[in-house]
Order: sequence, then C-alpha cells, then structure tokens
Amino acid sequence: KTCGLNQRLPRDVGFSPDSKQLAVLPARPRDTVEIWDADTREVQCSFSMSFNPHRVAWHPDGSRLVVGGDRGRLEMRMLASERTGTNCASAPFPFSGHLGYIDHLMLSADGSTAITYAWDASSMVWDSVSGRALLREQRLILRGINSTGDRVIVRRERPPAESVTALMQRTGYRTVAWAGEARATQGVWVSPDGRLGVMHCESTVAGIDGDCLLWDFSRGVEIARVKGVWVQFSADSQTLFTFERYAENRVRRYDVSVETLANPPASWSEGSVVYQGRRGEKVNTGSMSADGRTLAIAATDSVIFLDTLGENPTRSWRAPAHYVTLSQNGKWAATSRHHDPSVLRTAHDGRVVHTFAKYSLMKFSPDSRWLAVVTHDAVQIHELESLLPAYPPVALAAGSDVTPPLEFSPDSQIFAVPYNRTHVRLYETSTGRVLATLSPPNPAPIIGGHALTFSPDGQWLLAAKNDGETIAWNLPVIRRELAKLGLNWEDRKK
Repeated sequence: KTCGLNQRLPRDVGFSPDSKQLAVLPARPRDTVEIWDADTREVQCSFSMSFNPHRVAWHPDGSRLVVGGDRGRLEMRMLASERTGTNCASAPFPFSGHLGYIDHLMLSADGSTAITYAWDASSMVWDSVSGRALLREQRLILRGINSTGDRVIVRRERPPAESVTALMQRTGYRTVAWAGEARATQGVWVSPDGRLGVMHCESTVAGIDGDCLLWDFSRGVEIARVKGVWVQFSADSQTLFTFERYAENRVRRYDVSVETLANPPASWSEGSVVYQGRRGEKVNTGSMSADGRTLAIAATDSVIFLDTLGENPTRSWRAPAHYVTLSQNGKWAATSRHHDPSVLRTAHDGRVVHTFAKYSLMKFSPDSRWLAVVTHDAVQIHELESLLPAYPPVALAAGSDVTPPLEFSPDSQIFAVPYNRTHVRLYETSTGRVLATLSPPNPAPIIGGHALTFSPDGQWLLAAKNDGETIAWNLPVIRRELAKLGLNWEDRKK
C-alpha cells in the first residue's frame, strides 16, 4: 500500500508497535524525524536531530524512538504524549561506542536491548535504559532478532554466509534507571503499589541538593526529576515526599497519582512545602509509618513527627539524627547519627531503650520481629522484643569504613546486604545462612543509606550503585536457575 510520501523518498520508515503511526526520515530536511498518522498520511509532529539520521526503530512501548546516523551517532528520544508541532521529543539520550555510519538498528521485543551494526565493522548490543554497551562483535553482522530476544540473524560477508545464533540473555537481571552520568547516590525507593520508582543522584557540586529521578517502574521510563537528598512514598502511593537539606531545608510533597502524572499541571514540579526547617536546623532523611499517617523527619537537632493529613499538630523530641526508622507496629523508632552510637527508642516519646555501636545503622523487619544492626564489618540480627542476638554476627568482607545498607524482604524471611560494598549477598533472617550472592556485571559501590530495596511483591531486589545506574535482580528467576544447578536454598536448608 502506498502511503503518499509526496514524491519524497524517505531514508527509512518504521511502523509504531500498534501500526497507527509511522516514523519517517524524509529526504528533506535531512536532520528531521517526522511522525505520521498511518491512516490519514498526515504529519502529526516532527523534531530535529543534531546529525543526519539514517535509521529509525520504535521502542516496543510506542513512546520512544532510537535513531542512528553517520559517524556512529545513536540516540534515543522520548516522544511527547501530545504529538503535535515541531518539537515533540525529549532531549537526546546518546549511546556512545560506534564510529561509523549505522546501517542496521533493531530492538528486542521487551525493549531492554538494542542491536546495531555500523560501518566501523562492528555489531553492538546495548542496554536501552543506561545506554551501556553490553557486547561488541567484529566478526559477524547482527541483522535481526526473534520475538523472544534469544536468537539473532548473523551474516558474514567473506565468504558470504548467513545463519542464526543464540544471544545470551541477562537472566534474572536488568537495569531499571540511569542518571545519565556517573553519580553517587543515597538510595532507591519503590512505591507501595509497585508502580513508580525513585533513584537519588548526588549533585556534582558540594552543598547542593541532588536530583530525585522518578520513573515508571514497569517500563523503565523516566517521568521527572525533582530536587532532594531523600524521598518517601505515602502508603497509598499517591504522594511523593522529598527532603531538601541544603539551601531550601524543607520537605515537599508531589502528587504522583496516575491521573496527575498522565496530565501534570504546569506547576507540578514546584510541589508544595509540608515542613520548613527551623533556623539552625537541617533536614536530613525520613521514614513513613506503616499506616502512612506519620512522616518522621531526622534533623540535625531533633526528630520531627508530621501528620501527613495535617489534622494533628507537629511534634518532636530532642534527638539529633541523620537517619530515623520506624517499626511497622509503630512501637519503636531507631535513630542514627554519624560519630555517635545508634539508639533504639520508644516511638511515642523518644525514650532511650538501648544504644549500639558508633557508625552503625539499624533496620526493622516488616513483621516487627527482628532488628538488624549493621556496622562496617558485621551484621547482628536481634530479636526485637528481647534484644537478644538471634545468632553470632554475620561477618562482612573487609572494605571501607562506610557502613553498608541492609534491607529486609517484604515477608521478613530474607535480608540483603552488599557484603563487600559492590556485590550483594542474601541471607536467611532466622538463621543467618547464606542463600545467594548477586554480582552486578559492572560493579560499583552500593553504599547509600537506602541503596537497597525490595519491590513490594518481593519479586525484585533493587540496588543503586555509585556509577549512576540502578539495577534489579528478579529473585524467583534466580532461584529457579540455582535450583537447576542443585543449589535451591530450600533444599540446602534440609
């Protein structure tokens, strides 16, 4: 069927996944990408590139395009939800690695992987979230990929031959967010409904709040960036609270409901201030109560308890803290401050119940049965009510003096800790038995105060690394793969 290209011979054309739109690289102007309505043949919108594009491919979610051109230029562009006008795409997200004209371009069915071939005589496989090159192949030309993403068509030019070969998948592992550059991080959070994720990225300038990158958890698409050093979600996942420590010294709230994010107002990025730090006081981090009613704020001179509905007055107790954590049953609070002992307190009045080592961090299990105390070289699990050690300390590998983060699974059966600061180890909570060691393909320090988190359903374990990348392991898949090797941790327990 002729689509009526008005006598112009396009350099490349690609149908959207739903076949309702076309991405067209027209002959003129050469630096333009046009989006056509496939039925009416009308140009809906367009955007310009900083190079002459020659190849275009749609991401399977229909909201992004990957565009390749000469001299190895390769970029991903997010399309605006309202596709009108002459600037309907986001700023470019580059993939750097090729040097020559990009001749072939395709994406896997799930969109996690892009494959290219360029005239620098190399084929490359890319992570489509981070833009990181996963493979460079200089013997064969990769020309096609099957619907399951595990087979590719390869061609050899001399002597000419074509065949199908296997493409090894990143089993049980994927990149979920990327800062755009190497950045240190305080942590990663997932909304209680599993819909959204947030990764914090430190500023590249000291004394300035970094960015909190909000993204669609299932699609891996960045939604927005707001300022802050820490975040918390409300219990109903409708609100995001951000903590700004430096110039602004406040806590803000943002509406992150499905309806608002689908069509955010112009003032959305401003949020609204729910707590303004007092003179001489610096807001650090915080923790949300299980019912979502109380936001505990750790500040330099006190711990503040804020009613998120605004119905009760704000209260506080004198306890300088960098971190505060609330138990799920609402009975306990744990505070930590650099250079000082960590303290277990009663939540209603801040009374000191027990003190632990300096530089330690504390974490309550979701079932309020266990208390983990982490130092730079060990993890001690205590029975919360009695504070008796459940078993001898779990030793961590020698490393820096930085105390690593620890996170319990939603069912409290497992805890995770970066035992050597770059690789994550899973332990059985009740016994301290090692279940598995998870090794990132590109290791970097995992040391932020909330650099580990489980998804609410316990399927994924996320880790924010100090290279700007947040990764996730699919635990059921990993467990099945271990079982194939006779390493099922339930069998080992027996």
